[in-house]
Amino acid sequence: MSTSAQKLPIARSLERFANRKVQGALAALGQSLPATVVSVSGGIVTVKFALMSPYTLPNVTVPIVGSEYVRLPIQAGCPGFVLSADAYLGGMSGLGGGTADLSPRGNLSMLVWTPIGNKAWQAVIDANAIELYGPDGGIIRTADKASIVRVSSAGTKVTLPAGGNFVVSTLPVAPGPPGTLWNSGGQVMVS
Repeated sequence: MSTSAQKLPIARSLERFANRKVQGALAALGQSLPATVVSVSGGIVTVKFALMSPYTLPNVTVPIVGSEYVRLPIQAGCPGFVLSADAYLGGMSGLGGGTADLSPRGNLSMLVWTPIGNKAWQAVIDANAIELYGPDGGIIRTADKASIVRVSSAGTKVTLPAGGNFVVSTLPVAPGPPGTLWNSGGQVMVS
């Protein structure tokens, strides 16, 4: 009695075996996929995938690509995409512990999210200047929150620590349009 091994050519069997192994290894790799924000908590977002797929992909919680020192006003619904890292990121993001290593992980476990531009965005005021704004305005502050400049539709508020200085290095020496500051012999005046 012969077995199936004697009935199948070895070359075809080896090719099928190699193809299955390659497909399995590719499936384990992380993917860069479109995703929108569901919720935000500090530098961490939960995203849902904006992808038609035969698979049901769960919402995942991932870090945002960016710096502690520049925080974007990410909102639920913001479009972007996830990128897959080559090593474990849990210790860096605070979503896990330990040190990065190259051991195989689940293909959704090493993702980070970044926003993506859209042609429907408003045109910039000056393409050669940084433009900062958010739904409620913008804030520039020191790490200890002692000095804060807050710009909003209600106006601009400057908060300084006790004894802090607000220095204006130069002012025009003649009055300008109503509401502008000017220097009248060393005294600050309002037009």
